[in-house]
Amino acid sequence: MQIKIHLRKYGYLRTDQPSLHEFREALIAFQEVAGIEPTGEVDAQTVEATKRSRCAQEDVNRRSNRAKRFSLSSQSKWDRKHFTGDHELLLKWYISNYTNDIKRSVVRSTVQKAFQLWSSQLNIKMLPHVSIKFEEANSQAEADINIMWAAGEHGDQYKVSIILQHYITSLWLTFDGANAKENVLAHTFFPSYTFPLNGDIHFDDEEWWDIDETATDHGKRFFPYVLAHEIGHALGLQHSRKSDALMSPYYKRVPLDRISLDIDDRCGINWNYAHVMRSTSSRNIHTTKRLLKSESIEALNSNG
Repeated sequence: MQIKIHLRKYGYLRTDQPSLHEFREALIAFQEVAGIEPTGEVDAQTVEATKRSRCAQEDVNRRSNRAKRFSLSSQSKWDRKHFTGDHELLLKWYISNYTNDIKRSVVRSTVQKAFQLWSSQLNIKMLPHVSIKFEEANSQAEADINIMWAAGEHGDQYKVSIILQHYITSLWLTFDGANAKENVLAHTFFPSYTFPLNGDIHFDDEEWWDIDETATDHGKRFFPYVLAHEIGHALGLQHSRKSDALMSPYYKRVPLDRISLDIDDRCGINWNYAHVMRSTSSRNIHTTKRLLKSESIEALNSNG
């Protein structure tokens, strides 16, 4: 059954031969993340949801077998050596291989705007927050985040330690080409434990990329939104189950100047880096985490 394969690939199922109860629970979890009625039944809406353009990352942490609100992994963050101050994270980016679908100058300006989106919207009123600054590197060797387009099998599996490959089996290290059945357009490597690919963002070069939000050709892939989402992974965030969050696994055709980070996105980043803020006392860190969690839960309840 194709739906079972989909649930397995994105972390909802732990085994290829689940019990009926396990399958139904996994299906309900998938339906909740997809923003459709969680009936536990394979209906037309559910099948259609499996065909949406989406990110290659899992939606569910296999070790906990549940869809998290946002990433709180102790490993999935940039370490202190990337901080230039008590609260400022500095990351450098570089584009090592471009697509032929969009002018290089437009790609670079879009990348700059997407990073600016994240750095300008992380503040949460009345709470300590991390500041993130992005700079373009002079070379790939200097970059923390390398951005590139590639097709098919492009060498990722040979760069990542075999010991660590179980962390990233869901990343689909081999791209599946234009308009393929799974509609996977890009993948990103989490920081800290996927050396030497930490934070790198890869796009499928066999897809047709554009920057026109008014395009009606569904075969075109809207680069700005996909990029903004993948940057969230490069910062250490996993998927959110809130459909309004930028870190929802499904891509949208929304221009960067109309994207507002959801409270889920902002809480995820600030919670993830709270302990790295060296000037914050241990007591204040726990207070910050508690307040961030409260903010996010309150937002979830108010949005249904």
